[in-house]
Amino acid sequence: ELKRVFHRFKLPMPLLVVRNSFMVVEENQVKKLEKLDLSPADLFSGEHTLEKKVIRLCADDISFEKENKGISDAMELLKQKAIGIDPTLEQVFEGEKRKILKSINNLEKRLFKALKLKNEQKINQVKMLKERLFPEGGLQERHENFATFYERSGVAFFDIIYKTIDPLKPGMNILS
Repeated sequence: ELKRVFHRFKLPMPLLVVRNSFMVVEENQVKKLEKLDLSPADLFSGEHTLEKKVIRLCADDISFEKENKGISDAMELLKQKAIGIDPTLEQVFEGEKRKILKSINNLEKRLFKALKLKNEQKINQVKMLKERLFPEGGLQERHENFATFYERSGVAFFDIIYKTIDPLKPGMNILS
């Protein structure tokens, strides 16, 4: 907006820098995140992605990807044998392979749903943390006043900000 003004007075246009954003993660919130094996950066993910991550951390390996590949390979071998006998069986084997893989996919979804119910408490903790750090789905700094944090930490709060801030590196700064 002011480019013409600077040009008119023959002054160089100053470098425009996007302001930094901050999110304050309190000590008890950091402990909860550590207990859940998450980082504050994980909370920037969508709700469904976070749920998946929590569930995957609670269960060793709930993905049936390896099994799907094994079944797919086995069906391909069977199909090749069948084609050697009767080439018209190719489509039949392809259809059966799709049915089996779809059934396994449905089983994987049911397992995920069961794990979600089993770990509902952890998922709710993550949702509460996310709501606290992202009130109404927005940035914490849009709802919280720095005075709240200043009251708890005193001048040390500004020291933490000063050490964390890099004015030429835009993005979210997480203070804990």
